[in-house]
Amino acid sequence: MAQPADATPLSTDPIGRRLTVSVTEAAVMLGIGRGTAYECVRTGQIPSIRLGSRIVIPIHAIERLIATGSSDAA
Repeated sequence: MAQPADATPLSTDPIGRRLTVSVTEAAVMLGIGRGTAYECVRTGQIPSIRLGSRIVIPIHAIERLIATGSSDAA
């Protein structure tokens, strides 16, 4: 899902790093399937934020999940 070259990401921290990713992007980062990622979001194993109809995953939640090796990182 590429952005145009002149597009500025809206969800970035002060140093320009994205703060959130889509469920599909989180699935790729975690090495799981898209359906599994949505199921994990539904059950709360992957912390998420719903913005209207869009679901985003905070990067820090993925980092904590990986660091602790547990879905209790929420």
